[in-house]
Amino acid sequence: MKDCAYEQIMAKYNITPLKNRRDIADILFLFKILIGKIQCLDLYQSIQKTENTYVIGKDLFKLNTYSNNETKNSPMNRAMTLMNTLSNPPYNMDLECESLSSLKNKLHMLFGELLDRSRSLNSLV
Repeated sequence: MKDCAYEQIMAKYNITPLKNRRDIADILFLFKILIGKIQCLDLYQSIQKTENTYVIGKDLFKLNTYSNNETKNSPMNRAMTLMNTLSNPPYNMDLECESLSSLKNKLHMLFGELLDRSRSLNSLV
């Protein structure tokens, strides 16, 4: 295969960037734990939900502060941070009322739109 730019290969085969695929997988993993599709009591007990999660524009999870990057960037913390971001403006997703399939579809649409925007911005440069 000839030397091609990463972006060209992704565009040719309609592939989402690895970071976006990882973010989607993290969110779905945490969601599956919350709805009981993945049963792991230790992981479930490590999740600290905030009070009054039914208010739109409020974080769903309480995040601990950590002294090192390794703990701060653990998969569970990344997933909770992403879910907090999605539950706040401009996304305002109500994750309490989502099914697994609808959440998966919304995430793929959202990350696809972000990818399309970045591609159009890159074409302007």
